[in-house]
Amino acid sequence: MNDLQNDTKHKIINAANTLFYRYGMEGTSIRKIASEANVNIAAINYHFKSKEHLIIDLFTHNYLWSKNEILKIQKKYPCNTKTFCLEVFKLFRKNGPSLVTCFKFLLDDNISNEECLDRCKIIPEGPPGHEVLQEVIKAELKMNIKEKHLRYATKSLSGMIMHKALMLHSKLIKTHINQSGISCQKEIEESLIFHIEATLNYLKKLNEH
Repeated sequence: MNDLQNDTKHKIINAANTLFYRYGMEGTSIRKIASEANVNIAAINYHFKSKEHLIIDLFTHNYLWSKNEILKIQKKYPCNTKTFCLEVFKLFRKNGPSLVTCFKFLLDDNISNEECLDRCKIIPEGPPGHEVLQEVIKAELKMNIKEKHLRYATKSLSGMIMHKALMLHSKLIKTHINQSGISCQKEIEESLIFHIEATLNYLKKLNEH
């Protein structure tokens, strides 16, 4: 694929991310996406064949992009679980459209299961980067932790980070925060730190037995 085609496909992906985030998948037409991306409908049909294909490819793009960004965080904090988790939380907070559209895709019953399995490049077994978190925890604790314990711990922490970030993109929650003036992000970060430290301590105790 040449650079022009890459640029066109990238513009379509970005436009779809923005519109699905604002209006949902059913409320977003191919015509709207074409207008937002400043391309013609034929370009969308060329790259994605259908709206359903575009939705599936967008999910794959968002998931893999998030995982790649999380790998960059790991390089900065390879053995500091607390800082790593807080930076991942900030990543999800900053990139609301990508996070929200991923969840909308997973909860959309209108997507054909057969079509999705055939086209989707990844079938996630957990939040993006949960396996990267495993490596960070192992590097910090320097213990032989049982695989199942490590898997439960990382999926639990990753899921909680994603859920808390997702809730902060809710219009209702944002309105409540603005009206009440509470320092919601600070409280959430303190809650995350509590759970991270509790999880690490629990893994240490399991290793003692």
